[in-house]
Amino acid sequence: MDRFTWATIAGVLGLCLAAIVSVVVPRPSQQPPDLSAPDGVTLAYLSAIRDKRADDAWALLDSPQAVDAFGPPGASDANAKQDQFRNQVNNNGGRSERRVRVVETKVTGDTARVDIETTSFSDRGLFGSGAYSQTLTFNLKRQGNSWRITSSPSIYQLV
Repeated sequence: MDRFTWATIAGVLGLCLAAIVSVVVPRPSQQPPDLSAPDGVTLAYLSAIRDKRADDAWALLDSPQAVDAFGPPGASDANAKQDQFRNQVNNNGGRSERRVRVVETKVTGDTARVDIETTSFSDRGLFGSGAYSQTLTFNLKRQGNSWRITSSPSIYQLV
């Protein structure tokens, strides 16, 4: 065999070894969001929504008015809004392939604005695949040593 054949064999074996190592070596676990920072609270809220943990997400809200929960007209008390919120979180259309990143966090005194970018990926079969990105804004206010969300995008924009 000539040198080119040996080089090709060595390259293929190297790629195979790299593939095996990338599968076997454990990846570092992701740290939980920092709930003392506005972007950490926002990421924790997004995670709770996507994992269908409605009560955990609700606990990160400043008030029932922080989220736009669709429901029957006249349902304005906090318990009714929380039930509507649970319904929306638990009955969302399933978990789509989505990437989330914090674009900007701006803190002004006891208020903060967190802009996130969500990118959804889709596979359209014969027509290829695509991605759609949008920027969403969360407003928060400081409560002691923690932050609470005062306004959030619709749940349907987050799942």
